[in-house]
Amino acid sequence: MHNNIDALIEWVGTTEKPHDYEDGSSLLITMLFELLAVCNAEDMYNHFRGSFAGEVNLQTAHCELDTFELEPLLFSKSIYREMYVETNIDLPENFQVYKNTLYNQSEEKRVYMTDQAGFGFLRILANNYNKNEFFVSEWRAYLHPPEETSLATIAEPALPTNDVDSTSLP
Repeated sequence: MHNNIDALIEWVGTTEKPHDYEDGSSLLITMLFELLAVCNAEDMYNHFRGSFAGEVNLQTAHCELDTFELEPLLFSKSIYREMYVETNIDLPENFQVYKNTLYNQSEEKRVYMTDQAGFGFLRILANNYNKNEFFVSEWRAYLHPPEETSLATIAEPALPTNDVDSTSLP
């Protein structure tokens, strides 16, 4: 699992795919679909789903190390050996089913010391410099709980009243 940037540059430069270029799987596209769920962008999900569902092996990265062990590694090396990749992620036709599935798989957001000290941008820069993947806990923590869709849970909005308290008049 390693991005071959040279093959990508060759393809863009020559408009011909090199034999060692592979685009059958993606961690980034999976992240983008999950961000659509975080933003509740159902129309965009439905628009793009057909282009990728079944066409690209959608994947996402996870790490079982605790944050205390992981954080120094993010600043010092590529952590391919410390992570694992979930593959063959499905994009259901129903957007709400997709959101509920993600919510049920949510991981607790990691609390990094670097972020707490106000230097979260340095962690992101180090992550990119060492070509590490972002973990789902970075954005799944922002998913809202599944919404109830039954009519019994939909409350009518309160209408403003023009009642005037007569005791407050002069």
